[in-house]
Amino acid sequence: MEFGIFGFLLVIMMLLRPQGLIPERRRRLELTAEIAPADAQLAEAPGTPGGGDVSATETPTPPTPPAPPAAAVLRAERVTKTFGGLVAVNDVSFDVPEHSIVSLIGPNGAGKTTLFNMLTGLYRPTEGRILLGERDITHSRPDVITKYGVARTFQNIRLFGAMTAVENVMVGHHARMRSGLFGSIFRPPWVRREERETREHRPRTAGLRWPARARLRPARLAPAVR
Repeated sequence: MEFGIFGFLLVIMMLLRPQGLIPERRRRLELTAEIAPADAQLAEAPGTPGGGDVSATETPTPPTPPAPPAAAVLRAERVTKTFGGLVAVNDVSFDVPEHSIVSLIGPNGAGKTTLFNMLTGLYRPTEGRILLGERDITHSRPDVITKYGVARTFQNIRLFGAMTAVENVMVGHHARMRSGLFGSIFRPPWVRREERETREHRPRTAGLRWPARARLRPARLAPAVR
């Protein structure tokens, strides 16, 4: 019975007062009357734009200038590589800032390996150029680019089975060693001394130590360790 009376009154209220007990216009006027004095007080407050006096000693803080961009150690400018009618790399440009770690991400067949081959001199770009600092290395040989300090690894690991793990690592340091063909064949004392210094010095430079298994040959190491 109570719910019926409440429902009847609610229907009568909706028919007679659809705008509610307090009409929206009245509420809007009340809110406007409350906000207007607050706006007037804010406009009269000192130091507020458009109101009050601003002290002559107050000066706006100049915006902080943006930091200059880091120097690019490696730059590619509109590099393109085509193989016949196939465009493997198309108009690629980027900068590698100094003291940065960057990555190249893309699906299979996007041209990532081809781009790395051009950066290291294995391929020559069809168009564009590659700069190492201020030096143009677009048409430089791989050994010259390695001498400048650009090194890479390949997807397929090819280890020398007759050499130890340490000796395989030392092969990657050959560009920083002075022994050539003559020294490798006859192995004079200065060549052996250089190899010994390289073997002992490189781990300490990186803060590492050769593990015991580094003296083993790759065939005796697990594939994940190789």
